[in-house]
Amino acid sequence: MSSKLPITEIFEKLNTAHLSSLMVASGDPMVHIRKWLISNRASMSPECANFFSDLGVKQKGFLKNLRKWMSQYKQRQEFINKMENRGDEEWISCACEAWEALGGVYVRTVDGPGVLAKDDERAAFSVGVVTHYPANSSEHYSHVIEASLPSQKQMSVFIRLLDSCAIPVVGTRKPKTNEVATIFAISSPSTDPLNRKVKDLRLPTLANALL
Repeated sequence: MSSKLPITEIFEKLNTAHLSSLMVASGDPMVHIRKWLISNRASMSPECANFFSDLGVKQKGFLKNLRKWMSQYKQRQEFINKMENRGDEEWISCACEAWEALGGVYVRTVDGPGVLAKDDERAAFSVGVVTHYPANSSEHYSHVIEASLPSQKQMSVFIRLLDSCAIPVVGTRKPKTNEVATIFAISSPSTDPLNRKVKDLRLPTLANALL
């Protein structure tokens, strides 16, 4: 989830569209909401309008995409509240443990990058291995996560997991020649501005009908 996303405005537009569908007693409120968002695009900021466009507001699959995004937002919010008053180390470890719960391997390190054991190497080519360690020499990020995953599909799953666990990724480096790990630079999740906003910003009332 991008830190530049105007979440407050997005929720306000969804609430207004939902209210409009109730006021006209629309026989199909979901269609009315989609049409309202399309016809009121000019009243939105470019970022807000692009958000709805990216979800396919002009297509019938829009509500399915919106439901998926809201579900991801709800998971992120629940994880943030779960991690309240926890340190960054524990927060990131919990995210990596969530990957472990999905069947992956989580290798815990404290001294920086190292060489995977033979069993972990084999796991990297079957279920995927992630590890994390402190970034001691950067003012832009506090931790590093290395992900050695066997397919792009699993990488997509892992990236969605980072988002649902409110892990702020500030940089990514794909594997170089003879490397297998994708490196994610992580800033502090406990002080992240987006996480602070998401923590207290409730989903729009429309979520009650979609989730």
